[in-house]
Amino acid sequence: MSSKWWIGGAAGAGVLLVAALSWTKSEPAAQPAAALPVPGGASAATFPQVSAPEQQDANMGLLPVRPLGKQPSALDSMVPPSFQVANGKLVVDAHARSEIERVTAVYSREEAMAKLGDVLKDMPPQAQREVRDLYEQYTQYNQALNQAIPLEQKDISTLEQAQSQFEAIKKLRAQFFGPKAEAMFKDDEVLTQRILDFSAEYMKAHPNASLQEATGYGQEKVLSAPQDLKP
Repeated sequence: MSSKWWIGGAAGAGVLLVAALSWTKSEPAAQPAAALPVPGGASAATFPQVSAPEQQDANMGLLPVRPLGKQPSALDSMVPPSFQVANGKLVVDAHARSEIERVTAVYSREEAMAKLGDVLKDMPPQAQREVRDLYEQYTQYNQALNQAIPLEQKDISTLEQAQSQFEAIKKLRAQFFGPKAEAMFKDDEVLTQRILDFSAEYMKAHPNASLQEATGYGQEKVLSAPQDLKP
């Protein structure tokens, strides 16, 4: 059986699970290498985005609003999102994307609005609006991603399919985030492309190699020389 891969950016469930554990105050943060894709045989692996992040459908990873009177959940111990502000405006970068990503992945819309409201109350009005706008854009992006790449198409078994899917995701990011997409996703996209490039090199030298072997090689190359991978 051939390995199946899905490049889903932050939509990858495995990335979301690792990230969710690292967001709790009582748990240690995940190591940087956790963001890189890990070969998993027939199970899905996710390229570094968020990410990812981290949704098999528009609501994947979202938790229902807790009924009144229910005991507090583990979500209550999660570190609140944080955002950087410069000259009264939101700094839109990979950090801002990551914070919106985890809010989107972990909370229902109602809970997300409440969580953001708690954080934004001390921020300048323009920055507050920009954070909420970014949340809306990211939610719409996730929905479009799941429409553009239906569930039955998310499994990939060749590098050509992986590259094609990756290009489709980058186009959607540019469409929904415009010029901000580069600041939000560039570093992760560089890493993803390097992994694909190294994997292609391996497949060229070893035509009979499996996709798992090729991507494993690509990941090892990325991990062994991280200083060379900075944009």
